[in-house]
Amino acid sequence: MDHQRFEKRKINVIIANHLNKQNVVWVPSGNDFVDLLHGFLTMPLGTIVRLLDNHGRSRQKLVIGCLNNLYKSLVDMSIDNFQTEACKQMLIYPESV
Repeated sequence: MDHQRFEKRKINVIIANHLNKQNVVWVPSGNDFVDLLHGFLTMPLGTIVRLLDNHGRSRQKLVIGCLNNLYKSLVDMSIDNFQTEACKQMLIYPESV
């Protein structure tokens, strides 16, 4: 895995929301925030489930509907259901491109 060094950066965001409806109305932002948000939105669901499996100091498992069960079923599935071990690993450990 290619290890990169990331610097800490602060992104200030102003969010205008509708008080009665609790909806976000407008978010003026720069490219940095849009790139960060896009990165979260394109993260594979398998990665999200795996990262949240043992979350935080309490190691409390966070459940995202049926995705946890779906991911566990994939992990527990026999290699006989895949063409190769690499195919199974690509589904268990997906990467964003």
